[in-house]
Parts: sequence; C-alpha cells; structure tokens
Amino acid sequence: MMFGKYQWHYELTLPGKIVSTNANSADVDYSSNTVKWNIPIASLAKTQIMTVTFEKSTATNLTIIILGVIIVIVLAIVFFISISKKKKSE
Repeated sequence: MMFGKYQWHYELTLPGKIVSTNANSADVDYSSNTVKWNIPIASLAKTQIMTVTFEKSTATNLTIIILGVIIVIVLAIVFFISISKKKKSE
C-alpha cells in the first residue's frame, strides 16, 4: 500500500525495427526503436513479463558493404585497363 503511488520505469533501445511488444502503444517509439514500461512498485512482488520482438538489421548492412566492395573492385579494374591501354598506345 505505501508503494502504490510509485512506479518503476524501464526503457530499452533496440538495435533493429520493433515488430511487437506488450508495452502500451504510447510507450513505443518506432523511430528510435525504444520501448518503455511503467510498472507500479507494489506489483513487483509478482513476476512481471516484458516482451519485445525486433528485427535485426545486419543483413541489410552486410549487403550494402558487399555491393560497395564489388563496385570498388570493378572501378579499380576499369581504371587499370584504361591505364594499360594508354601506355600501349604511346
């Protein structure tokens, strides 16, 4: 009873896009991938389950890195071929 007016605040920022959570929709910030839970301290004597499901975004980052490396390699090959053609023509 004496802790009834106090709440425990927990905030979690995730490394990927939030798919689902049991937090209130007002406490979910999809732009920053942050979820907040506010739990009355009096109810902490019981088990509290806080769930969130998110997507990892590393696959997209890896794809971009691989494409970047391939582009750099192709540009390097084109550069060296153009230099060798100039040397042969001289």
